[in-house]
Amino acid sequence: MASILPASFVRGFIYLLAYAAGLSLMLLLIALLGGVFVSRLGWLANPSGLFHRIIGVLFIIVGLAVLFGLDKKAQTYVLDRGWYNPISNFEQKLN
Repeated sequence: MASILPASFVRGFIYLLAYAAGLSLMLLLIALLGGVFVSRLGWLANPSGLFHRIIGVLFIIVGLAVLFGLDKKAQTYVLDRGWYNPISNFEQKLN
């Protein structure tokens, strides 16, 4: 966010209005385009559809993994293998 501390009150107010107008227009654009996408992807919004069931099962699996600490083990495994930054890993192998 831009600093709104200019020397004059009027200039700061204009900056604030410009920021608010730009933010509101972007949010309006997101809302309108979101409506278009939702209407085209109606099958995703079906509460008893296959997509919701798959997502539900994935949430349960992730929840159980967090409950039993498997997420931390997976993070440790990835970090120990150097998979988090394959470019630097490749550069180290070149040296």
